Amino acid sequence: MSTLVSFQEPTGERSTGARCWMVVIDESSSMSSADSLGTRADAVRATAEFLAAYGLDGDRIGETWFADDADVTPAAPTGQFAPSVAKHDVGSGTELTNALTAAVDSMASSCASATPVLVLVSDGQASSQPDFDGIATLLSGRGSDVNVHLIAMNENAAFESARGFWEDPALGLRSITTVAGFGSAEVAAAVAGILSTETGQQVVAK
Repeated sequence: MSTLVSFQEPTGERSTGARCWMVVIDESSSMSSADSLGTRADAVRATAEFLAAYGLDGDRIGETWFADDADVTPAAPTGQFAPSVAKHDVGSGTELTNALTAAVDSMASSCASATPVLVLVSDGQASSQPDFDGIATLLSGRGSDVNVHLIAMNENAAFESARGFWEDPALGLRSITTVAGFGSAEVAAAVAGILSTETGQQVVAK
């Protein structure tokens, strides 16, 4: 089993209710080649194991891998979740609106009463202006009750041209963390920060 990412026992008391996590991972050609070690997939595993060990009974987690298509694993109780180990056949493009819509739809039917939390791992580049428009419509409309966090791949300043869109307050993202690459330390620190925000505890990576 890969152990690229792991977290220490949290400090402080949990101050939030149950959370339903959906980790949405961009598997377009540029993103896939940047993560040859599989750090992103391992971060999903580590998050599930952390929540199973230290979370609430109502916490849940699922995952979505996307490029041209989206492959969604609905959220399940953290102790029952089995993260993907095989490569997903989802094409090479970037259809962000379709992926986020599929993720939000899945959360609506699988999160029960837990607060939905979506963690998008992407360089933030949509396929077109209509794709950006669709994201804005989704996240400011029926997805507005979802706590959205973006871990933005910024190798070679890839995120910069999309930064203005994602930082628009109307979109309502709870956090944006840029990473220069998919090294385990950077990704683990980014996920630990999101876990801290959503649990009210102090979470740090090992």
